[in-house]
Amino acid sequence: MIEVLVALVIFTGITAAVMKGLSVADRVKGRGSGMLYAVRLANNETERIRTIAAEKDTINDTSYTGEVEGRGFTVERRKIKPDTPDLRLVPTIPKPWEVEIIVKDMATDLTVTFRLLQSRAQP
Repeated sequence: MIEVLVALVIFTGITAAVMKGLSVADRVKGRGSGMLYAVRLANNETERIRTIAAEKDTINDTSYTGEVEGRGFTVERRKIKPDTPDLRLVPTIPKPWEVEIIVKDMATDLTVTFRLLQSRAQP
């Protein structure tokens, strides 16, 4: 009888450890897929920026919601204003400008920020 109780305690401990490991693995998988979706949305926004820059040469701030495989995301694009120009620089060299893309998963607390550097002059 004691052997059965000891075996039951050992089995319970092993089962609890396996269940905890499975829940951690599930959480890591969910976070990884959220990151993958955020990168996919940011890549789409980068292509959109390239198209806009080739046509108009001006990038405006924008925000929209998108959905990837049933998960809702908010995508925000901001043009970052350059620092005050250094007057010692040659005025004919355009200063690069930055664009920040922020992707937020609406179901979780995942927020991913991407910063892009554009070498063309921005009016």
